[in-house]
Amino acid sequence: MQENSFPPNDNFKRNLGIVWIFFIATCIVLYAIYARELTPENISSFVKRYQGGVLIFYFALCTIRGLTMIPGTPFLLAGIILFKDSPFLLLAAFLASMLVTSGLMFYLADKLGFSTYFERNYPEKILLVREKLSGRNGFLFITLWAFAPFTPTDLVCYVAGSVRMRFINLIVPLLTGEAFICGFYIFNGQFLLEKLIN
Repeated sequence: MQENSFPPNDNFKRNLGIVWIFFIATCIVLYAIYARELTPENISSFVKRYQGGVLIFYFALCTIRGLTMIPGTPFLLAGIILFKDSPFLLLAAFLASMLVTSGLMFYLADKLGFSTYFERNYPEKILLVREKLSGRNGFLFITLWAFAPFTPTDLVCYVAGSVRMRFINLIVPLLTGEAFICGFYIFNGQFLLEKLIN
């Protein structure tokens, strides 16, 4: 049987790269053309006017991000700018995207080709996660793993699925940890962004 690889095939990898480059290039060009109009006040006004559409687009983008192994922090910071007047809405949308991508990793990691990627790049962490998940403090371990800012959340979802853990036993502590760390970023976001810019 042919071994899966990440991404599943070269065409997928190339096409995903093309789409991603096109998206980033489009954003840069639009920013260059409309730099004067892209003030925080105008962005906030636009989001208020088209909040439903912007929210759906943001949710879709965050969900796709979860399947590209790109860290979520830049997307969360972008959400803080877009939804600065709706922090709870931003938190709900970001956590909902985490729920979807976590479910995909839990149930479909092999079919999506992520299993080989994880096994090749994180063999020691996989052993550690398997050991911790089989212990008595699995709930606390998943919560702390999700709360830690530089740990790959997708990895714990993959391992939980591979050891046949119940999904509810994964997703509750995972979203708990993510809610704490994302909530910290969101509700302190304006201060953090000001520090980054200045």
